[in-house]
Parts: sequence; C-alpha cells; structure tokens
Amino acid sequence: QAAEKLQASFRPVRGAFIVVPRANKVPIQYFERTLPELGDLNRLYPGDPNGLPMARMAAQIVDAAREFHVDALLDMHESWAFYNDRPQNGTAFLGQTVATAPTEPALSLVHQVVEAVNTRIQAPREEFFDRAFPGPQNGAGLPGATPAGGGSMTSSLSLPRFIPNIIAILVEMGQQQPIERRVALHIEVFMELARRLGVADA
Repeated sequence: QAAEKLQASFRPVRGAFIVVPRANKVPIQYFERTLPELGDLNRLYPGDPNGLPMARMAAQIVDAAREFHVDALLDMHESWAFYNDRPQNGTAFLGQTVATAPTEPALSLVHQVVEAVNTRIQAPREEFFDRAFPGPQNGAGLPGATPAGGGSMTSSLSLPRFIPNIIAILVEMGQQQPIERRVALHIEVFMELARRLGVADA
C-alpha cells in the first residue's frame, strides 16, 4: 500500500523513481510468506529466468535494476513482531528495522535515515533500529547463505553482489501497529531516503 501511495503521489525532482508494487502477492492473498510451488522471493536473488515463479520474479527485478541503472533499492516488508521484543535471533521479530549490506556508503546512509526518522516519531515503541550486519555474510562482507543441498539463498540485501554500486535497503515494519500507521512509516522512511539521495527536495 505504501508503494502504491508513493506511485500515485511522489514525483522526483531529479532522476527517476521506479515502483514494483506487490511483487510477492502470496502473503496478501493467502496470508502466507510463500508456498513451496512458488518459492520464497526474498531468498532467491539474483533469481533464475528458468526457475520457480518467485525465482523468475527475482530475476526480472534484477534485470530491471540493471537496465535502468538503479542507484538505490528500497524493499518494503512487514514482520510479525517488533525487533525490540525479540527473545532470540531469527527472522520472526524484525519490526521497526532498516537493514543494508555492511558496506559504505550504505551503512552511513541507513544510519542517517534511521536517526532522522526517529526524531519525528513520538512513540518510542515505533522507533527504528538500523541493522548493520543482517544475516550470514559471504567472503565479500555481503549477505548470502548456502542452504542444505547447495545453491543460493539470498535476500534483496545481496543485490550489491550482482549489481555493482547499488545500495539495497530492507525495511521491516512491525505488524502490531495499525495498517495505516505501518504505511505512513514506510512512506516516512522512503521520503527521508529520497531527500538524502537528492531525489526529493530537502
């Protein structure tokens, strides 16, 4: 919903703005992250044009990012619960986090975005955390894991491995908040990022 609102209302002051709304429709339709016959979109980058449907989708997203020389990619997600409440490591409690690959300038950019957005949030529970080292790392210091049986298992944060100089950012919103608030906060993060990239007026 946040991406669709931005698509309808945001106009960049310079550069271009590309939206891929609802790239993974399974959670919306079935309230499931993925189905075995489709594959998990956010574990299949850079994708496979001959693979499962979500692997093909990942490949199309990567192709579009290359074709249009994308500088920064913002991946909007939701998580079951707040990161601040997590009892253990894992992927179930990631709400209110903004993550990127642990390389510069992405690390500094995400830290600045999180700090700026948090100054405008009145409820401390809604404040964001920047996650500097999300998930397993490969030898280049970029996210990527090898699942049992080989192959790749990589999220959108791994895109700098496949697209030179791209900044990949993954935002997770906690579902304890009303949907309207989650959408508003996604837009807030986007607008702060857009200003810092010079795509929106300061």
